Amino acid sequence: MGKVGNNFFSLTAFMSIFNGFFELDVKPITFFVGGVEVFTLALFYTSIGFALGTATGNRGLSMGITYAITIFSYLWNGFGGLIESIESTTNLSPFYHYSGLESQGSGVNLVEVIVVFLLSISFVMISIAIFNKRDIGT
Repeated sequence: MGKVGNNFFSLTAFMSIFNGFFELDVKPITFFVGGVEVFTLALFYTSIGFALGTATGNRGLSMGITYAITIFSYLWNGFGGLIESIESTTNLSPFYHYSGLESQGSGVNLVEVIVVFLLSISFVMISIAIFNKRDIGT
């Protein structure tokens, strides 16, 4: 926890100093909000990788599929608004629930964070069930 605290303190000090120089209107809580949202995304994609790793037993394959899912969902969220026929499905992407720069005004949307967190927990539970059913010789 020491490194996290040091990083947060350093970032807060950096922004406090440069707020005066460049007249930025950025509050330190904005970085905390962004960190929470990035953490939920990382947790979600890590849980997918964990589930694929336990299902396949192949580290490289599970990492590759997880990367492909991550890139595909990012592009789906980004380009989904440009195509009218799939615009209503962009909420299926976890990146839709990550508000990004909108966190400056609205803060953390707890419903979206909880949705992504619960999906992550469900993938971990599925992973544990799959791992317990695997026939691994001891």
